[in-house]
Amino acid sequence: MSSAPPPWSWPCFPPCAGASEEIADYAETVGPTRRMTQTAGGAEPGDPARAAAAILAALDAERTPLRLPLGSDAVDAVLSHLDAIRSDVTTWEKTARDTAYPR
Repeated sequence: MSSAPPPWSWPCFPPCAGASEEIADYAETVGPTRRMTQTAGGAEPGDPARAAAAILAALDAERTPLRLPLGSDAVDAVLSHLDAIRSDVTTWEKTARDTAYPR
């Protein structure tokens, strides 16, 4: 029996011995993500067991969802995106509908 912790408790971004050196030209664009991967491991807000249970429940549902955002941040991001899409479509609805051949 292994004394290693179960995989779901491992940090999401473990330190990587083979990480490349930071390239100054990319520090402004990629730097924040690089730093996040070096410091965020183990601090993720989600509970992997609850995520797995939600996925299994979705798979067992009468109508399995095409998308299942997990976590409040994911739900907020998807709903915000949908609001933006609805606003764009509503703003341009008449123009978009007017592209059909006349009847």
